[in-house]
Amino acid sequence: MTKPKPLIPLKEPRQRRSKVTYDAILEATTQLLIEKGYAATTTNHIAERAGISIGSLYQYFPNKEAIAVELLQRHIVSGPVYMESKITHAMKDLRDPVKIVKALIQAACDHHADNPTLHKVLEEEVPHPPHIREAIRHNEDLFTEALANLIEQQRPQQVSNLTVAARLVFVLIKTMSHWYILYQQAEIERDVFVDEMTAIVIRYLLPSQSPKNLC
Repeated sequence: MTKPKPLIPLKEPRQRRSKVTYDAILEATTQLLIEKGYAATTTNHIAERAGISIGSLYQYFPNKEAIAVELLQRHIVSGPVYMESKITHAMKDLRDPVKIVKALIQAACDHHADNPTLHKVLEEEVPHPPHIREAIRHNEDLFTEALANLIEQQRPQQVSNLTVAARLVFVLIKTMSHWYILYQQAEIERDVFVDEMTAIVIRYLLPSQSPKNLC
């Protein structure tokens, strides 16, 4: 039976020089994943691009999979920080639920639009070991809780299960914004996509809202 490859760093950098090398490895991998894709990228390519020996690379990572997973981990961790700031801003500065939902959909698009080529590789080609799946689930729980609080403030009578409704809205926004940014930007104007997605969410949560308010 083939032993599974380790998919975590061998050690974390502590000294400044080590951090420079570590960051160079991650930056080189980022560039190569964008240029070559995951399958065509090798540790030799990464070491060459980073300007280090292959031995130095292997001091920190056992294989390219572990490097790519570390990049994915960082991408996942950045999500809640980014979206929390957007949710906080939307709830603080906006009162209209339609505008709040629209702001959240725009924020989801912005997050996915940050280097979409890399995002696609990380999401679709890089392995998702258990600790990555756990981090994704944790993010989903955080966003679902925030959305549940937002929905509760509107007191929608037709929502019988607040948590389920919030999770459905989260998955819908995440999945559709991902689909749009990676595959449909050339076909659908962004304002059209955001308005249509806002209409879908509002008609589910607050069907009494007039469609004319979605603009």
